[in-house]
Amino acid sequence: MLREALYRIIRSDAACEKEIVESPAIHALSPQNKIALTSMLQRSRTGMRIGVNLFIPLLQVEDLPESQSNRIRNNLSLLYMGLGRCQNGADIILNANQNINDMNIQDAFNYAMAKWGIKNKVESEDFQRVVELDQSEPDENKGPNYFQCMAIAHWAIGNKKTATSHIKQARQALDDRMIGSEFSCWSYKLVSIPKFLNDLDVIEKLIGGRVSDTPAFVSSEA
Repeated sequence: MLREALYRIIRSDAACEKEIVESPAIHALSPQNKIALTSMLQRSRTGMRIGVNLFIPLLQVEDLPESQSNRIRNNLSLLYMGLGRCQNGADIILNANQNINDMNIQDAFNYAMAKWGIKNKVESEDFQRVVELDQSEPDENKGPNYFQCMAIAHWAIGNKKTATSHIKQARQALDDRMIGSEFSCWSYKLVSIPKFLNDLDVIEKLIGGRVSDTPAFVSSEA
């Protein structure tokens, strides 16, 4: 019931972010249940701002299981990125790691994207680390978002053929479905399948040199 109510409020023009975050119903949720709201919050700027204000206090909660703390940091960094607050996203990732060589593939990719947003240019050495980590990853459980990310990483280091192949794999991983949603690293939002496919088209044009766009999240900060 709470998820349904929150979903309707966020979609309306009446959403008051401060009142939502401070409401007794939200405040009473356990950290695990607050984390469970992430996918709903990643769909809009209003939701992402609510998510940031929801997760920041959780970083101060003592005695959280490490798995929950890691999810909170990861979710918070993604929400910051979706809002175009790339420096905040990078800082959250670095706070959990000494440097890029200590990061897992997810953090390494998000950090490389954050630096793209901060400096407004691609630094190929950061994406090279992502490609190296990918080569040591098992092949199972890789979905559309993973292949989308790897397409960008390979493009960034000049592997255009491999990048194009990953775009094809991302489309194939959708398995012809047109309903539902996927997380897109082009906007750092949870988007509809048609929008995700459109993002793949833009990235494919970027790989082919037909456009010189920066990712949508870079210009999203109000």
